[in-house]
Amino acid sequence: MLQMSILSKSQRSLLLPTRITAIHIDPATHRQKLYTQQDEAQGSPAPAQLQSRTLANVADVVVSRCLKTTVAGGVHIFLLHASAAPRRQQEHRAPILEKFCFTPHVEDGCLSGNTALKEELRLCKGEVPALPALDTLGDGERSPPPHVDPRPASPQGPFGVSNPSPTPRPELTMAASLPQAPVFLVPGLVQALQTKVTQQGLKMAVPGLDGAQVPQDPPQQALPQLLSAACRLQLNGNLQLELAQLLAQEMSELPEDPLLSGLLDSPALKACVDTALENMPSLKMKVVEVLAGHGHLYSRIPGLLNTQPLMQLSYTATDRHPQALEAAQAKLQQHDIAQGQWDPSDPAPSALGSTDLLVCNCAVAALGDPASALGNMVAALREGGFLLLHTLLQGYPLGETVAFLTSAEPQYAQGILSQDAWESLFAKMSLHLVGLKKSFYGSVLFLCRRPTPQDNPIFLPVEDTSFRWVDSLKVRPLPRLQAPVLLHSLARGILADCSSRPVWLKAINCTTSGVVGLVNCLRQEPGGHRIRCLLLSNLSSTSRVPDVNPGSAELQKVLQRDLVMNVYRDGAWGAFRHFPLEQDKPEELTAHAYVMVLTRGDLSSICWVCSSLRLAQPASPGAQLCTVYYASLNFRDIMLATGKLSPDAIPGKATMGRGGIPGPAWEPLGREGWVAGASVPSPPGKWATKDCLLGMEFSGRDASGKRVMGLVPAEGLATSVLLSPDFLWDVPSHWTLEEAASVPVVYTTAYYALVVRGRVQRGETVLIHSGSGGVGQAAIAIALSLGCRVFTTVGSAEKQAYLQARFSQLDSTSFANSRDTSFEKHVLQHTGGKGVDLVLNSLAEEKLQASVRCLAQHGRFLEIGKFDLSNNHPLGERLGGDGQG
Repeated sequence: MLQMSILSKSQRSLLLPTRITAIHIDPATHRQKLYTQQDEAQGSPAPAQLQSRTLANVADVVVSRCLKTTVAGGVHIFLLHASAAPRRQQEHRAPILEKFCFTPHVEDGCLSGNTALKEELRLCKGEVPALPALDTLGDGERSPPPHVDPRPASPQGPFGVSNPSPTPRPELTMAASLPQAPVFLVPGLVQALQTKVTQQGLKMAVPGLDGAQVPQDPPQQALPQLLSAACRLQLNGNLQLELAQLLAQEMSELPEDPLLSGLLDSPALKACVDTALENMPSLKMKVVEVLAGHGHLYSRIPGLLNTQPLMQLSYTATDRHPQALEAAQAKLQQHDIAQGQWDPSDPAPSALGSTDLLVCNCAVAALGDPASALGNMVAALREGGFLLLHTLLQGYPLGETVAFLTSAEPQYAQGILSQDAWESLFAKMSLHLVGLKKSFYGSVLFLCRRPTPQDNPIFLPVEDTSFRWVDSLKVRPLPRLQAPVLLHSLARGILADCSSRPVWLKAINCTTSGVVGLVNCLRQEPGGHRIRCLLLSNLSSTSRVPDVNPGSAELQKVLQRDLVMNVYRDGAWGAFRHFPLEQDKPEELTAHAYVMVLTRGDLSSICWVCSSLRLAQPASPGAQLCTVYYASLNFRDIMLATGKLSPDAIPGKATMGRGGIPGPAWEPLGREGWVAGASVPSPPGKWATKDCLLGMEFSGRDASGKRVMGLVPAEGLATSVLLSPDFLWDVPSHWTLEEAASVPVVYTTAYYALVVRGRVQRGETVLIHSGSGGVGQAAIAIALSLGCRVFTTVGSAEKQAYLQARFSQLDSTSFANSRDTSFEKHVLQHTGGKGVDLVLNSLAEEKLQASVRCLAQHGRFLEIGKFDLSNNHPLGERLGGDGQG
């Protein structure tokens, strides 16, 4: 009954019952009004003892908003009061800004919009018209390209090492093998390095080097630094030795070079990791990194996985040499990462066990023999596990250049492969390539999956908007079938089936389908690991619609990958993913914005936020769109921004002006008083769900250019506001707009308190606390204009002097001290013990009680403070006990 009373309220905030005026229970009537209800599922083939549980004694619940009662049978609840649930104290963390978007499983040209990487490429390559690629040519194997000098080979081998056989020495040549791919090396750096190599009897041929100059400024990135240092080598006859020494110096920084780690620091890595995580049967995940000493994936992947609050991650970093991870001990311990020794050229140690996700970054650290290493890594995967491999491709200058530079040291020497060669190797190892992310300069992420035995799938179309297919998912036994089935006519549920057959929810002809969210929810249920999603979501009407009927080749490819999410959009299969925004705080130019605290209590999070007025302005005839010139900062704004006042504590009363435009609300504002407006009661906590509550008054110009000032319920610290004319006033000609911005809140608060609610009469006596504040000065001005006798309290002699200078009607007897309760004696003494007719109070605790005692017979007490109201402190017996109030 309590929940039904709360559900009847039309608001989004979480409410809890906190007070009930009365409850009446008549057992006899209650027994008469109860009736038995049987579950609709009574016909299901369930045991008798379970069948009886579907019977229940129930009573209808009736909630009356007019009578404020909730009645069920013989139980009557009168005047239930519900309060907004207090929010948990949040840590002051910056909000995580993400976008939710479709990403294909296979992407080419990644990072093409990254200007920093393009700048590094320009630093390294210059504008060379053809692609330079490293190649080792034997004199007798094939003819060199036209631009290669076909001079005779010397009897020495590469890098000045003598050949053991009379076979002619191969030449190291950089040739244009893929003209359509991007160029890489800076002509100046390569020309200088070419000269060095030529001195050793080798040849590096790169087109377009004539007249190139070596950059004067030293590069900042690791790879250009390595190239520049190689150009400055003082060769003493052994290029291999000197390159090895140089590589040893630069190797610690080389893996973090922006080009070599571009994909690893982009959303591409998160997309691959999310795909693997999404296809885990549980939130327990075991990850092993190979060649972690120079792969550095341990600094990236755990952070991506640990965003899941229930994730139980076991991460092990391995390398050929134990000392390779010594420099990373602090980071490994910080992320609770285990360490191990494993050379991928050998089988995995038995201690590693079966792995859910095996990751390897071999862009710098080489695998050795790729086929052997890949076979050993596949053997370490469990069935259905994933292999994530980051490498550089053959035929691209970046891969060829790194292969040339690292070939000076045997432990880094790489057998670099092309994309086709890698895919052929994956196929030989019976791996399914489920994801590929390739950059525009030749780095690539391969995501492969070890296949698992598959049962015949079950297909369930979920396009019927009457949702009759939902019954097929209920937990009732399903007869075991031996072939793929379309569940159009099955009346029994499938999740309770004990088989392991995958269940594919298909949404093919439905433009707006919630199947993605449905699958995410069902995956959390018992048996949910069997659920798969198949969604066709083309945005373009001209896009091809793939054939996903049972038996089609397109569907067989999807079934082979056996991924949870399979979304087809405009020519590509993929999935929806959450990615961080490229900018920490996205910005746009707009004429409509307001000031907001993104994290309550954290003033450093104050920023401008685009207003909804930029999208569409309400067409109500009474609406006034005003440009804000000045906006005041009130005490409530300070309390809200600093987190000392929760939005739940603002009860508020919704107001509507002409044309249905929301107006300000009557609500307590601490020392600044109340916001004025024509009040219509609203539920407590009405403001708790608003994004921004800052700003209540402003001055500026309306659409016609007239100078105006006004009141708004929130979002007044803005460039523009929309409000009803009921809360808009012309600014007198002798006022500045800056002065006008300080008037609306305090004067409407004081006027509402004294005149509307206090019904002040000419000649009455008024006690106004905190007279030097904004509301206090406005109240004094209004009371004096009505010929009232005014007493006011201040906290210092300077404030008293200021008020006496401004209001000449006040004398020394009009002032008392607001720091203690001495004002009580002062008021009673100067009123002959009678007291005052009205008290405008903003003081708390014992000073509030003293203020009550200052009231005359039938006096009116007006509370504008917040402390005692929010803490529910009683006013005492004096109010209403002897005829006063």
